[in-house]
Order: sequence, then C-alpha cells, then structure tokens
Amino acid sequence: MKKRFKCFGKSKICRSVDFVNPQYISIGDGTLIQNHCIIEAWVFSKSYKGEIIIGNNCAIGEYTHITAANRITIGNNLQTGRFVLITDNSHGKTDGSDLDEAPSKREIISKGEVCIGNNVWIADKVSIMSGVKIGNGVIIAANSVVTHDLPSYCLAAGTPAKVIRYFK
Repeated sequence: MKKRFKCFGKSKICRSVDFVNPQYISIGDGTLIQNHCIIEAWVFSKSYKGEIIIGNNCAIGEYTHITAANRITIGNNLQTGRFVLITDNSHGKTDGSDLDEAPSKREIISKGEVCIGNNVWIADKVSIMSGVKIGNGVIIAANSVVTHDLPSYCLAAGTPAKVIRYFK
C-alpha cells in the first residue's frame, strides 16, 4: 500500500484507516495515524486537485478526518485528539445562493489551502476550516472551530476560535 502514496516515510498507520487518492498524499517519518481516520485528497476538476502533506513525528488521533480539494500542509510534531476535522473545502457557496440544491449536488468550494505549523496541539473535536494558517507552537482547545489564521505561540479556544493567551 505504501507504494500508492506520493511519498511515505517510516510511519505507522493503524487498521481501519481510509485513504482517498493516496497518490496525492505525502506522509513523513515517525508519524502515527490512529484507527478510524479518513484522509481524502479529492480531484473534482482542473480547478481542484487536492494534495495533503503530513510532516514528521505527527500523531493523528482516532476518527480524525482530513479532506483536501486544494492543499493541506501539516508541519512536524503535530498532535491531535480524537474527532478532529481539517478541511479546505465545503459543499456549496457561503452566500446561500445554492440552498435549494441538495448538498451532495452543490459545487465543491475552497477558500484556500490550510497550513499548520510545527509543534501544534489540536485537542478533541476541533474543526479547522479552509483558508486558515496556524503558526508554530499553537494549542487549540477542545471543541473549537478555527475560521481565521492563528499566530505562532498562542492558545486559541471557542467557536469561532479566538486567541486567549500568547506564550511568547
């Protein structure tokens, strides 16, 4: 299976992890992807060709869902809790103009890539939405929804997530 990936380092994937288009997914050395994760690099058209890059020594918690129609880059030493969502896409426009269509029929939209720095801790049930950049050394509290960039060395919490403390 490792040969199907764009790049696959010396990492461990637990059983019952689902990959979509692994040829567009890179995983560094020393990374652990735990049970029941879904990692998807979607190809919808010439406009959207998803790519996922996961760095070295990351620990991706159970039931995490990473889905890219654009690009998701994860730095080294990321640790996530369980039930985390990292997405760069959504079904439909945010202006509400296509709400009369079934969600599955709506166009896939991406506001931009997601970039997560090094040494980041993402707690349980956090959602990281498209177009977001997260700096190095960030901690994101449980149940937060990240809709805007977070600077390095901060603690963020809430829905939407806001910086509540700086460390440096």
